Amino acid sequence: MDPRLHERCHDQFRRRHRQAAVRLLVHGLVGWVGVAGVLLLLQFAILGWFEPVRTVRLGLWWSALALAALAAYSLLWRPLRQLRRRRHLARRLDRAAGQPDTLGAAEEALRRPDRWRTDTPVREALVGRLLTRASHLLEDLDLSRLLPVPRPVLVFGLLVAVLLAGWQLERRVPEVLDRGWRSWRSPWADAGVVTGGLQLVPG
Repeated sequence: MDPRLHERCHDQFRRRHRQAAVRLLVHGLVGWVGVAGVLLLLQFAILGWFEPVRTVRLGLWWSALALAALAAYSLLWRPLRQLRRRRHLARRLDRAAGQPDTLGAAEEALRRPDRWRTDTPVREALVGRLLTRASHLLEDLDLSRLLPVPRPVLVFGLLVAVLLAGWQLERRVPEVLDRGWRSWRSPWADAGVVTGGLQLVPG
């Protein structure tokens, strides 16, 4: 079998796997930043406007931390884990394209040559045809169609909305954001404790 075909197919799998991971990572990061931004703005507003007692501040702080961790798992860890191996990507692309396990079989042939021996002319021809077909599919496939990210408009819209909301709050009520930031940074501190160079005195 032509070693150049083997190398080309291997490089195409590696490139497509990297592209798919980058797409999911970017989408997940944008979504997570948007969710984290909403949580931070809500906390800054609540802490800055109402200045709740320490128990409430700690409850808000831990709740936001738990929600941010849950969002990171849902938007980053789980999608990336589903494509952690090239064989997972190959099987998913085969299912999405509604075709036989061409890419899955080709990926296994590259990864497990002991199971796809080419010690006879017939076997060599079959494996060569399989890799040639997989190479054409990998070259022409559209990742955005076969591996779409969920609700991209909503995810990017959320990030834009968070940035606009933060900008408006900074323009209109900067003192609220400042109090909220200092309270969020030290949710366990009592009133009257010096934080950030400013002493808060009750009454």
